[in-house]
Parts: sequence; C-alpha cells; structure tokens
Amino acid sequence: MDSRTDPPDPATLRNLAPADPPASHSHAPSTNTIVEFSLFYRNFYPNLVVFLIWQGVRSADAAEIAQDTMTKLLGYWETVQNPASWARRVASRAYAKRLAEVPEDPVVELPRQSSLPILNNADLESVVERNEVIRLLRKLPARQRQVMAWHYDGYSTEEIARELKMTNGAVRAALFRARQALAGHLLTREEMDMP
Repeated sequence: MDSRTDPPDPATLRNLAPADPPASHSHAPSTNTIVEFSLFYRNFYPNLVVFLIWQGVRSADAAEIAQDTMTKLLGYWETVQNPASWARRVASRAYAKRLAEVPEDPVVELPRQSSLPILNNADLESVVERNEVIRLLRKLPARQRQVMAWHYDGYSTEEIARELKMTNGAVRAALFRARQALAGHLLTREEMDMP
C-alpha cells in the first residue's frame, strides 16, 4: 500500500484561493442549477416514463432509462435549451440502443405490463385511458409508435421531424398510417363488444 500523500496546494498554504480548475474538469452544479433542475425533475420525470411506455418500453425499464436520462441532463443542464425535448430524444436513443443489444427472444404471448405510475391517485379514469392507449400503441410498428408518442406529448409535425431527424412528409406519413391502424383496431374492438 502506498503511504505517500499529495503535496499541499501552494495557494492554500499562502491562504489564497486556489485557481479555478481547468475547463476539462467537471464541476459541481451551482445551487441555482440544482434548484431549477429539481423542479424540472419533479414535474417532468413521470411524463418521461409515460412517454417511454407509449413507445413500448416496459414500466421498469422506462423508469430506469428515464432516471439515467435525467442524471445525464443534470450534467448538461446549463447548456440545454429545451430540456424536455432533449430528455425525450436521449431517452428514445437509449431505448433503441437497448433494443439493439438484446437478442430477440420470440414468445407466444407478451407478458402483461405492470401498471403505470399513477400521477394523481384521484384520476383513475386517466390511468385506464392511458393503459388503453398503450395497449393500442403496442400494435403499431416501432417508428409509428415513436412518432405517436411525440404527437401525444403535444409536439407538432415540424418539431417531431426536427427531433427525430425525419422529413415533415415522413412524419405526416407515419402519423397517417398510425392513425389508420389505430382506427382499425378500435373498430374491430367495437365490433367484438357488440352483442
């Protein structure tokens, strides 16, 4: 075991403030940054989890990816202009990376997804509606599901195209096909529910 210690900082010995660390070293976030980020985190984290679930991510994985994304966001907080878009984009990429790393294991029937995080206990109807949306979105191809998740979170066609690096026409086409497929699934379900 090495018993050597680092030499004292000369500025400290002279009772002077040490020089600022080089720009390449990361520094702790300021108090103001932590307060701003904490407020954003509390308000946005549940939305990011739901956004990922809409894309087909299992609840536990969505929570983990959202947490990792928010941790990264804290490091970039002072330079990110639109934290919500940044977080959605980074989380979507993290999910895509996970899919690429996991070997496909086909199953006859998908396991039931655990329930969504309930954001407001009094609003059970909203949770039921979201579960129905998730069930329907699972029937869509991945790209259509991704575009619909952005759309459900209130992004315009142009914003989705910019965030996903697609053309406006490709986004419109994906939305159109997704809506057609969802309408077909809803119609089939209504027909099955009829006596």
